[in-house]
Amino acid sequence: MNEDIKNEAIEQLEKDIHFGFYNSIDLLETISDMFYDVEDFDKVWFQNEIDTRLEQHEAESQHWEQLTDFQKLVNAFDDLNKKGVVSLHKAGYTRQDGEGDCMEVIEELESLGIKTKGYCYYHSQDLERAIGDKKM
Repeated sequence: MNEDIKNEAIEQLEKDIHFGFYNSIDLLETISDMFYDVEDFDKVWFQNEIDTRLEQHEAESQHWEQLTDFQKLVNAFDDLNKKGVVSLHKAGYTRQDGEGDCMEVIEELESLGIKTKGYCYYHSQDLERAIGDKKM
């Protein structure tokens, strides 16, 4: 496996760890799937990188002294949901995905007799733009 592939895999891994939505198994599966055409993609090496970087991130997070921006967003989305606004985290990859996901939830709630007031979401592209090249 060449260094360019390793660097690309690590770059995606660091992004996904900062996003915070995947566990070790999911990280290995989703990122190695990106390299399906790389015959010598070293999953053992990559699993070690995942484990090391997840452990480091977890250890660092134990020392955070204030609410993270994500926790603030979770709190805001929880409040919106309580007020009848469907609020979804990481709703697909594009605007169309997000709107579709929200409409599915709204339709399901309506079938249960629950009225909603609207929706709010962000999608994977929004995450990539929000975090971008920032180091967490």
